[in-house]
Amino acid sequence: MIGFTKAQWLVGGSIAILLLCSTLLVGNGPSPLRPIPVHQVILALLLGGGFVLVLPVIYLVTLAALWNAKWLAHATIGVSLVLAVLSPIWFMSSWEGGYTYQGAAHTRVVAFENAVGIVLVVALSILGWHRRSRQLQVSAYFGTFALLSWCAFPYLGEML
Repeated sequence: MIGFTKAQWLVGGSIAILLLCSTLLVGNGPSPLRPIPVHQVILALLLGGGFVLVLPVIYLVTLAALWNAKWLAHATIGVSLVLAVLSPIWFMSSWEGGYTYQGAAHTRVVAFENAVGIVLVVALSILGWHRRSRQLQVSAYFGTFALLSWCAFPYLGEML
């Protein structure tokens, strides 16, 4: 299997995450293909346009630190499982507001996107650990940040 180099994962992954974070700047409110993560909204309120740099920098710094660590697989599994546990809690607490303010179709589609993404990330992280594949482990790590940048913990309340 041909994989990406460390530099490609670090730089390319950071750029991809930056682009995903930047989708908040496009359009007028959330859509099923462009849900707005609530943590991105909070960062935007605190940092203005600089919010788009937070997740790419965290990804870059943490992946660089974890790259040669023998516990990269465990960290990746842990991060993906935390997302898998917190996401359903988020949806249970915001489901009614999502139906009321964003609509049933929007809420269902965004929940489905999250569920599929989380299942893929958890599966990749476990498969990467089982096969001892750094490429699969890093793919899962990137996938987790991609979800956090794009659709995890979507704002489902009334538009401000």
